[in-house]
Amino acid sequence: DGYINIPTTAEEVGYPEWWLKEVGYDKGPISYKRPTEADTTNK
Repeated sequence: DGYINIPTTAEEVGYPEWWLKEVGYDKGPISYKRPTEADTTNK
């Protein structure tokens, strides 16, 4: 779920800003569908 619950409750894990930019994820996902679902619906 992206959160660490020990020792405190619901603390965001997060990723380094440089990594998010490097992989093109700095603005979040472009689709929530699985790649196979996105491929078949875009044809």
